[in-house]
Amino acid sequence: MTRLRLPEQLARALCSTNPIENLFSRVRAIARRVSHSRDGYMVLRWSAAALTECQPTFRRIYGWKTMNHLIRALRAHHAALDRRAMAA
Repeated sequence: MTRLRLPEQLARALCSTNPIENLFSRVRAIARRVSHSRDGYMVLRWSAAALTECQPTFRRIYGWKTMNHLIRALRAHHAALDRRAMAA
């Protein structure tokens, strides 16, 4: 995170695994209600439905207003990795 030089609030929010753990637990709770699935496509549909059902309970992360800073930093980092790969 420090390599990307993100604003402090956004860096702190993204360093935590709590949001993803919360999401997984909610999806797991919804998936328990599924009695059976025919194939992998059905599992994907149930997962998407669970995520859609969870969406209204999501909160904004601290520092969300600086998210475009994160996007620019990730694009610059990706471009640097591409340049290194082309040079090698």
